[in-house]
Amino acid sequence: MTGRLKLTLADYLNLLRQTVHRKPSFQTASIPLPLLRPMLPLANLLSDGFLSPDSITLLQQGSCADTAAFAALLEREPLGAGEFYRLD
Repeated sequence: MTGRLKLTLADYLNLLRQTVHRKPSFQTASIPLPLLRPMLPLANLLSDGFLSPDSITLLQQGSCADTAAFAALLEREPLGAGEFYRLD
């Protein structure tokens, strides 16, 4: 997924929770990577690949998608996560 803003997954989910579901922010807790790694095979299965060793590696590297191709498809710059829900 790509857009105008760079957010952590927790920030993105919190933003969706507030805008789409109109609920208050939730609290998050960081899990140290050495504790998370042994759980990744199970997390990979339960999340259908969303949380996998590869996704953690990408996050550690700070990988972010380039928005140029998406902007060309839209013929405009993509909106930020807080903006796309408020469109009329």
